[in-house]
Amino acid sequence: MAAASSTLPEFPTDITDSMDYVKAVVACVAAFTNGARKASDQTESSETPTRPIS
Repeated sequence: MAAASSTLPEFPTDITDSMDYVKAVVACVAAFTNGARKASDQTESSETPTRPIS
């Protein structure tokens, strides 16, 4: 259920080469960090006032 709504690429389960595994991990980490950066940028550009939680 959660995987269906995820923006991360599906991690391949048939990898046998170590370099292919590294490339798959890099692709997933890059997708995650790009999504986090986009969300952060959208939050920073929001005109909704924020205040610290005390």
